[in-house]
Formats: sequence, structure tokens, C-alpha cells
Amino acid sequence: MCKLHIGETTSKWLTIVSGMVAISTTGLGSYWGNLFIYFDSYIKKHFPVQSELTSPWILPLWLSGLAVVPFGAGQLAKVIGKRATLFCGIVLQNFGIIMVYFVIGYSLVLVVICLGLLNGIGVGCEQIILSQIAIEWAGNKSGFYIGLTKASVVMGAAVINQFVTLYINPDNQTPDLEIGSQIVFSQNSVVENVPSTFLLLGGVFLCIQLICLLMIKEKPSKTVSIPGSSNRQFYHSVASDRTILIEDQIEDNAKDSKPYRHNIDISREDCDITPRQIIRRKEFYALSFTMACACVNYLTTNNYYKAYGQTVIHDDFFLTTVGDVMLVMKIVLVLGWGIVIDKTIDGSFVGSPYYA
Repeated sequence: MCKLHIGETTSKWLTIVSGMVAISTTGLGSYWGNLFIYFDSYIKKHFPVQSELTSPWILPLWLSGLAVVPFGAGQLAKVIGKRATLFCGIVLQNFGIIMVYFVIGYSLVLVVICLGLLNGIGVGCEQIILSQIAIEWAGNKSGFYIGLTKASVVMGAAVINQFVTLYINPDNQTPDLEIGSQIVFSQNSVVENVPSTFLLLGGVFLCIQLICLLMIKEKPSKTVSIPGSSNRQFYHSVASDRTILIEDQIEDNAKDSKPYRHNIDISREDCDITPRQIIRRKEFYALSFTMACACVNYLTTNNYYKAYGQTVIHDDFFLTTVGDVMLVMKIVLVLGWGIVIDKTIDGSFVGSPYYA
């Protein structure tokens, strides 16, 4: 039986494109601002007393899962492999989204757990593993590929925004129920489409991600043959496209234990940093504080612009488009950031946080 052979270049771009498509379905934080209006309208209509205990908690729980999971996902990938860890993330993410359709009429606590916590944990696994695989193939252009990965999340959210609005509110109806300072939808033709939206999104995401998983390949390691070095191996690092030396134990001759360089440029060795070591470094807290300051403004604007906008602008399609314009600008910025990083510092450094 003839076995199809795919070259390394083909595998690289097939993996990168598949990873971009897969990760484009994981941006709840970027499209929740649009979906939140319809979801909150449904909750306020059917569960007016408990509404304040549901909608505000979903995004924080999702972000919490997204933030803490990468540590565990990285360790899990070492045990069962990156593809298996990615599969676990896919199952958790889409199980959480699909289950909203089944539990939204029975328990709002389960809705928060499924859409917030389970979805966030699954997305955290997917994003860290897909980013790692992209970095492996990227070599010294890690900054650009990380920017491309983040841009894919935002591009996917922009498409999802349009789909959600057209599916839930195809007639471009305006909110008509004023509750305090907020205006929500009360029309059955709008709010009753909300539960099935999660079933549809989860099913589509699951199919897309499983197909992409079949095409995603890890970059294979390479050994470099060095004449006259029978008891030594040189390993081609998949993370940095550099060749590093692996010394075997020398039993007989002590002087043979000296490293055998053979004109190989070894500028850096890969290292594995444990979570305990990370939390002891001041750089960790500096980066965390910087990221928190950078994200809080974006998340606040992106997720609540429509809630405020509908109090003064009565055009649902227009407000959805405004959100997409914000996302497009973010795409330009993250791609530019990646290019600048590659031009100014060692690109492999950018990927280091993903290996924590």
C-alpha cells in the first residue's frame, strides 16, 4: 500500500493554517460583548430575579479558566502529548457551549459553569497548545506567528459577531424593554433564538476544530550526524531552529567528556522552567501587571460598548459593525507588534512564556 508523503514545508503551512482556523473559534472574550446583549435579554425575561447572578459572572470565570489552565496544560502535554491535550481542550470548550442549550431552562448556575468555567478551561488548553506548535514551526519569527495566532482569534470573533446578530436578530429589531439604566430585547422573535445559538455555535466549532486537529502536525526533531562523534548527538531544537549539543555519559576517558563543538553555533540552550520558579521571579509579576493594565481597558470597551450604545443608537446591525471595526484595528496592531518584536529582539524569546 502506497503511503502519502508530505514534505516539511507543506506540513508547516498546513499546520499553521489549520491552527489559525481552529483558534479562530476560541475568542469568546472578543465576541461576548455582542452575544451578551441577547443572552442577558433572555435571562432577564425568563429569570428576572436571578439575572444579576448569571450574566456578570460568565466572562470573569471564562478569563479565570483561560489564565490558570496554561500551567496545567503544559504539564499535561508532556505526559499525553500536545495533540491529545488539544483534543481535551476541544471537547471541554464545545461541551460547555453546547450544554448551555440543554441547561439554560433548568439551572443558571450550570449555565455559568458550562459557558464560563468549562469553556474557559478548554480554550486555555487549545490556545496554549496551538501557540506552542506555531512557535515550533516559526523558528526565529516567533513574534510574527504569535501575532498571527492572536489575529486569528480576533478575525474569528468578527465573523462570529456578524453570524450571531444575523441569526438572533435578522430583522434588526431594537431593544424595547427598559430595566433601570439598561435597555434589553423583549421580542420573542429575538430572545427565543438565544438557546439554539449556543447549540449551533458549539456544533460548528466542534466540527471545525476536529478537522483542523487531523491536519495539525508537531515539528519533528532532527539529529545532525557529526563525523568522529560516535558517542555524542546533536539535537535540532524545534523551538528555536538552533542546533544544541547533548552530551552522553562518558565512562572511560575523563578528557573525552569535554564538549565536542565541531563548528556548531550554540547560542542558547532550551530550558524548562517550573511554575514554582516562575512565581519567584520579579519579571513574572511585572509582566502580569502590564498585561492586566493592557487588557482591562480593551475587555471593558469590547464587552460593554453595545450595552451602552443601545441606549442612544437604535440600530443593532450598526452597533455590531462598530464592534467589528474595533476588532479589525486590533488585528492590525497585533500583527504589527509581532513584526516589530522579530526585528528588535530574539524572536525565540517571545515564545518562552508559552513553555511555562
